[in-house]
Amino acid sequence: MKMRSLVSLLMGVLAAAVLLFAGCDNGTTPPDDGNGGGVSFAMRYVPAGSYQRDDTATNITVISNGYWIGETEVTKGLFDAVMGSGHSNHFTTNPEGGSASLLPVEQVNWYAAIAFCNKLSLKDGKDPVYSVSGISDWTNLAYSAIPVSSNSTWDAATQDRSKNGYRLPTEAEWMWAAMGADTGGRSKAFAGSTGSNSIGDYAWYKENAGSKTHETGSKLANELGIKDMTGNVYEWCWGWYGTIGTGTLTDPTGAASGTFRILRGGSWSSEAINCTFANRFANYPDLGTHSFGFRVACP
Repeated sequence: MKMRSLVSLLMGVLAAAVLLFAGCDNGTTPPDDGNGGGVSFAMRYVPAGSYQRDDTATNITVISNGYWIGETEVTKGLFDAVMGSGHSNHFTTNPEGGSASLLPVEQVNWYAAIAFCNKLSLKDGKDPVYSVSGISDWTNLAYSAIPVSSNSTWDAATQDRSKNGYRLPTEAEWMWAAMGADTGGRSKAFAGSTGSNSIGDYAWYKENAGSKTHETGSKLANELGIKDMTGNVYEWCWGWYGTIGTGTLTDPTGAASGTFRILRGGSWSSEAINCTFANRFANYPDLGTHSFGFRVACP
């Protein structure tokens, strides 16, 4: 096969992946149409790689396997389709003039985020990643049954990464995807930054958001086609907040225990300095505010 034909074929495959998938199997070919309980959603493939995670040249994080991550934050429409009744956004009007269902879901605590992942997995015919003691029927788990105060049982949730279902990204995976899988390190100021472009073209943050969330995907994407990784709403990650450590870390999943769960990316209420890759944020897993949302990853 001629090189030009091969390149054209590969580009066609990637274009189809962008339009048609949820994609939760290893590799870059999506296996299904990403229909989560009646609401379609798109994901983007993030290749394996490594990056320098701070100003120390020897502090390297290795992502040994590629994975998929949501092209946008989970919307209110998708969340409600999967979780059923019981949840409402603080913001209910779409500033872009479209449906409120296209706004990022917010006021979601970490417990609800992992419950969503399991319920979405089951709706999409996949195996749930998370286990919480005492819960065996995730399909029929009501939103009202998810704790809204500190709960040691939910804090002890475990994940099985051999499953093919949806999950929250680790902090390292979130970072790598937000960087656009750029091996140049942490020099970027925000997702999509080239060093000379404007954060306002890529993010809804304090200076341009008008004190509200905005429709997902309404700003420019980063190098991988992922949108809103800076601003709009903070995004829950899997791990507990703790010291990251030094040296080379391969596929880190965060601290084994702690008080706070990781949030990343800044929000509509964040100043630009709090939207940088260097900024780490965390909060109680039972707390859901109008600045907290999430996006899914797999496998």
